[in-house]
Amino acid sequence: MKSVDLTSWLDFEGAVRDLGRRQAELELETRRSFDVPLFRGLGSSDWGLETTLERSYPLEASEKRIGLYEYYTDVYASKSVVETFTERQWEGLPDPPEFTQLLADFATLGAQLFFSKHIDVYRYFA
Repeated sequence: MKSVDLTSWLDFEGAVRDLGRRQAELELETRRSFDVPLFRGLGSSDWGLETTLERSYPLEASEKRIGLYEYYTDVYASKSVVETFTERQWEGLPDPPEFTQLLADFATLGAQLFFSKHIDVYRYFA
């Protein structure tokens, strides 16, 4: 993975534009499309990717890998806490059984399309 140190928001915007141009060039060269990149800002490249819940409650973290449904069930159960921390009401989120059906409906289409159609779930995860 390539690490890029940026010092300002303008530098970040320029880097994103450059990345978009490079992606477009690669798509033309390879005649295939690539997923839109996602960005996650961290204070140090040495830090691992952890969710807010994992950072906030490290003693409750599990070493076991869980799937998207299990993760959703956990974060959905924490909805009132998430609402308190975000100072936002998360209306319209599907309950876990409905989420399972939504995932099944998008099983062959992929996560990117799923989250683009269910942006509130994506924002809730973030």
